[in-house]
Amino acid sequence: MTSRHATRIAAAKAANFFAARVHNIQTLATGVKRIDLTVQPPTANNPTPFAFLPGQWVDYYIESIDQVTGYSMISSPLDLPHLSLVVQYSSLNAAAVHVHENTHVHDLVWLRNGGQVTWDAASPTEKNHALMLAGGIGVTPYASMLRHLQKSKRTMAMATEDNTSKVASVSVRRCALLHSSTNNVLANDLEAMSKELPEHIRYQHSLTDGSGLGRINKKDIDSALAFLKRNEEEEEECGTVTMLCGTAPFVSDMTFVLTHDFDFQEEDILVEKWW
Repeated sequence: MTSRHATRIAAAKAANFFAARVHNIQTLATGVKRIDLTVQPPTANNPTPFAFLPGQWVDYYIESIDQVTGYSMISSPLDLPHLSLVVQYSSLNAAAVHVHENTHVHDLVWLRNGGQVTWDAASPTEKNHALMLAGGIGVTPYASMLRHLQKSKRTMAMATEDNTSKVASVSVRRCALLHSSTNNVLANDLEAMSKELPEHIRYQHSLTDGSGLGRINKKDIDSALAFLKRNEEEEEECGTVTMLCGTAPFVSDMTFVLTHDFDFQEEDILVEKWW
């Protein structure tokens, strides 16, 4: 190990980055790859294990080019120490080029969690259903949220069978995910989750040509809100949080629809922008 390499690794550890090993790389579509990683176990120098909330992203440090970038996780915290990222190629982004062209199985990378747009359907403190609007690869944080709902529900079912009522009694909220994109990345997985948990997950995917045609519209949002608010008694104690994730034009367009057609307040909409 060179002194420069050792210095960079020491700096990453000091900045609370965690080492993770790449164990699988899969091409999902042209210019889109899934990276599966295993986070290394805690050490004496860093005894706190890696953790994250559903919907968070990671700062992804690439030691060989000394660059940090951000990618959303599509996995659940319950999947740890394994986690998965989806990375879209961009010739203008050195990190994305590196991940697509120079990242290999067994490579060591460095991760640190971040992001404030989260939603944990199984948390006893979560009081909101969720309306999720996604454009393109912006669906990734929602994939994490839905995956966590799915895994939590399975855990609760197992707990019920084992008569461990404390776990089984946790309330699970509902979510409606509206997704428009030019490809089917993650669509099949998300559709399978909605079919497994139709009482808790509603997923609608629309293929577009990139021009905005076929994008999420007022009718789609109306239907999603009806799914979330179908139980009036429950709605007395449960609200709805609204989240947007996508490119700047997508976020702008969807914000306009939500505020002008549904009287949402812009400051109440949680936004993750993908530039």
